[in-house]
Amino acid sequence: MSNDVIRLGVLGTASICEKVLPAMQRCNSIQLAAIASRSLSKAQNAAAAYGIPQAFGSYDALLNPELLDALYIPLPNSLHFPWTMKALQAGLHVLCEKPLALSAANAKTMFETSGAAGKHLQEAFMYRHHPQYEVVQKAVRDGAIGELRWLNASFCFMLDDEESIVANPELGGGALWDVGCYPVNLASWLAASIPVSISAAANIRSVDRTLAGTIAFQNGFVASISCSINSAEHHYAEIHGTTGSILLANPWVAGLGANSPVTIRRHGQPDTLLQVQGHDPYFLQACHFAKACQTPALRNAQAEESIRTAAILEEMSTYPR
Repeated sequence: MSNDVIRLGVLGTASICEKVLPAMQRCNSIQLAAIASRSLSKAQNAAAAYGIPQAFGSYDALLNPELLDALYIPLPNSLHFPWTMKALQAGLHVLCEKPLALSAANAKTMFETSGAAGKHLQEAFMYRHHPQYEVVQKAVRDGAIGELRWLNASFCFMLDDEESIVANPELGGGALWDVGCYPVNLASWLAASIPVSISAAANIRSVDRTLAGTIAFQNGFVASISCSINSAEHHYAEIHGTTGSILLANPWVAGLGANSPVTIRRHGQPDTLLQVQGHDPYFLQACHFAKACQTPALRNAQAEESIRTAAILEEMSTYPR
């Protein structure tokens, strides 16, 4: 690995690549060096579309530290653990799509392996890299809404493809694993505490179509989350404290446009509306990943948070059936 560029391989040609790979191409610290698919023709088509020099018809072909420094894994959820482990054990840094793992034990093992290998492992929650979360973090740190008390957050959309991976229980599909992981991760970050009580209820048809749950943390913070792949698109996050609230109208997929206002609301006072400059969170995520790969002090900084997120998701996934 050079001092300023990492050679990155892409393990799969999932639809999320349409957003992630162009962003990676704009990051000067990343060189897209190779892409693999179980279908060589799919890999070749993707390589041509994104200007990637090498294409392979085998995932194993990318587990080569002479060819690459790092791997991006956008595979189905059920494949995150085995392929992340293989990549780390081969000596590669890993950016793995969310959710990192389908169990807390697997997430813990993944970070233990990355630490032992001296490699960076990052869960690809791109939303957290958007500048609106710098605004949120500063507002919370400065006591703009007093002491944190609870989160109310939702991520819903209407799935229009029943053949999608999202509808396949064998591949880790369902509303919770696909989009519920976003509000759960936000709760894990804000609480920075151990969950002591977790519950959920769901509407199920092969996978959970709509789910609502609550999380109580050891420090008294409580989160109420909802998610659906069977309802009209709906996104929001409300962070409530002892003296006010922070309201996010577009918490998960905010992008380049000026569509990410952060509202601070206090009882008896006019709302404070903070307009956040738009940015591509996929680009910021890519650049952060590259920097962490090259900076040992930054590696695996979110390990505890990712393991905690996995533990909450795992417990919520045991909803009554």
